[in-house]
Amino acid sequence: MGQDALTTKLVVDLKRFESGERGRVGVVFDLNDLSPGVREVASEIEKEYADVVYNLRRLREDVMTGKSTIINRWETSKKLDAFFASLGSKKVKVRSSLRALIRDSGFSRTELKYLMKFYRLLPERRWISGEVSWSVYKGVLDKTDEVRRMKAMSRVLRGNLKTEYQVRHS
Repeated sequence: MGQDALTTKLVVDLKRFESGERGRVGVVFDLNDLSPGVREVASEIEKEYADVVYNLRRLREDVMTGKSTIINRWETSKKLDAFFASLGSKKVKVRSSLRALIRDSGFSRTELKYLMKFYRLLPERRWISGEVSWSVYKGVLDKTDEVRRMKAMSRVLRGNLKTEYQVRHS
């Protein structure tokens, strides 16, 4: 049985193990026998998850201290999107990934969902401006119709929509 056959059966739990000053993330698999190929995948997932949590914690700290920018939110969103894409490419099912990210990053469920949407719905850097507030971007992200979302984003970047209220009611 090749690695692909094994990884399609993997179910992953993201657990936190305390070790010294920093919490360490561990990956727990629902398999009785972990072959070397599966251990390698587990190690990759563990590292990728630790990296995404590190970036989320840095962003959280920046948000709390008022140093956060739209650019670093977008960059963190991009890394979060890459993490989930990587899991998909490994054919791994992650149990309670949002719950684990809430626990390990300090962000609320709502804020994480917005971050997860940010890069996915606005993947081009040209849509990101330091002149636009996070609340305005959230108003844009809440638009479910792609055409309306892109029209609103164009109006935001031209300066025609400046508040979350204006975006939501456009």
